Amino acid sequence: MKILFLCSCLEPGKDGVGDYIQILANELLVHQQEVSILAINDPFLSVNEKEKTQPIPSLRLSNKESWSSRIIKSRNWIDEIKPDHIMWHFVIYGYHHRGFSFRPLHLISRLLKNYSQVSIMFHELWIGAAKEDSVKDKAIGEIHKLLIKYLVWDLKPVKVFTSNSTYVRLLNKEEIDSFLLPIFSNIPYIPGAEILFKDLLNAKGVINSGETLKLGIFGTIPFIWQKEKFIAKLRKSKSSVILFIAGRSNQCTAATLKKELKKEIPSLNIVIIEEQPVAIISGFLQYIDLGITLTAPQLLEKSGVYAAYMEHGLPMLLAGLDKNFNCEENDLVDKNQHSRWELDGFPDKGEIEKSTPKNIKEKITRNILELIEKAENKVSIPLVKM
Repeated sequence: MKILFLCSCLEPGKDGVGDYIQILANELLVHQQEVSILAINDPFLSVNEKEKTQPIPSLRLSNKESWSSRIIKSRNWIDEIKPDHIMWHFVIYGYHHRGFSFRPLHLISRLLKNYSQVSIMFHELWIGAAKEDSVKDKAIGEIHKLLIKYLVWDLKPVKVFTSNSTYVRLLNKEEIDSFLLPIFSNIPYIPGAEILFKDLLNAKGVINSGETLKLGIFGTIPFIWQKEKFIAKLRKSKSSVILFIAGRSNQCTAATLKKELKKEIPSLNIVIIEEQPVAIISGFLQYIDLGITLTAPQLLEKSGVYAAYMEHGLPMLLAGLDKNFNCEENDLVDKNQHSRWELDGFPDKGEIEKSTPKNIKEKITRNILELIEKAENKVSIPLVKM
């Protein structure tokens, strides 16, 4: 089968969805599928496009070019590739800085309507869907929702996918049937990588006792999470604790978080790792005892950090704020899937046990192929349901 992935950006290390697609494409190659990638709104290029033919044919089109030019080039390239199926990996902010991507979505939809087998993977939905969100986000979210509904109505994809159970139920409320396709981690489990991380710690002069509880925060640090409760639990911990902060910690920075935590607990040992190669991050995830998730529990399935913890068999501490999405069913994912603690049950070192690393990519790739092969009837919804 020839599969073409469409996204906005493919710059390595700069776009989570782009990185995800490249890993997924390579996994599909292992399954003897032909894969190509089209990035149609890439901000990391000059006006000239950049094409790569090995191992995966890809075409990246700069967002500095006119949309008319990009659509023509995209059509010519797709016609040359002749894919059996096109999967659009959709993020609404990938086409406009506020998500108001009216013209781009209309043009891309018009382009894709020329091909019979098109599906959409919604990595994000509209903002403002939770009761706790601001009035401003709710207002913007209504525009996003209308755009997404119009897109599905206009394009009529053969399948709609999304990354978590909460989004499935939100789409159902808008009469859009969707299939759950949890994401896998951009950080694969690399056997033996823990040694590389220990070498990094030695270079930093970090000395750690085997009896110390090693906690880790990885990835984005939101401005709002259960930080006060986390601090309170740290104070009561019977184990000595060392906290590692790794990765690109945008929103609240790692330095800011360290300053806030040291103000409350001056004796707390905090080590900032910052961005590192994939092998070092895999070693970090193998080294620590407990990973801290700062994502709302209802959205864990869409979190790359959560997927990285899962794939490394790492127990987790849920420190993200609960959200109420007005879904009819319980939003929380099945807690029996993995070893997790709420902040109320903050564990000591002796209670923590890691599980066997999991190859989630293999399962997800097989699911994608199975669902695509069975794609027949196009999704159809009412244009507007207010």
